[in-house]
Amino acid sequence: MNIRVRGIVVENNHLLLIKRVRMENNKENIYYVFPGGGLETGETLEEGVKREVLEELGIDVEVQDMRYLENFKHTDTYFFNCKWISGNLGTGKGPEFTSKEYENRGLYIPMAVPISELSKLNVVPSEVRDLVVNDYKNKEKGDSGCIKFR
Repeated sequence: MNIRVRGIVVENNHLLLIKRVRMENNKENIYYVFPGGGLETGETLEEGVKREVLEELGIDVEVQDMRYLENFKHTDTYFFNCKWISGNLGTGKGPEFTSKEYENRGLYIPMAVPISELSKLNVVPSEVRDLVVNDYKNKEKGDSGCIKFR
């Protein structure tokens, strides 16, 4: 079983995501992902989220709580709510931006997307995108929500 972690960072009614632009079959494929990736040896889930968000977005976060767990193709992906503490969006120095290994994997563009626009975008996984939008609406109504598992 593989384990991956992803950060859910909401700031000023925007969700921080990575816009991916890849060429596939001579066609441009654009989609969005939550910042994150695999754990390094000895890392806790929380440490992995903090490192991945810093590498990909360039910001330090406080990991608040595990929000969703997705099991897909022998991989458990843990999604954590995170609070932006410091740093500047778009200054990540992870291998996506610095390693030759990633040169042919397309573009990685950190960005803040208005939550009101999320449903119009190809955010992967779409189920988590929809849960985030729903939770955000419920939070505005004073509902703290609960952890959801898929």
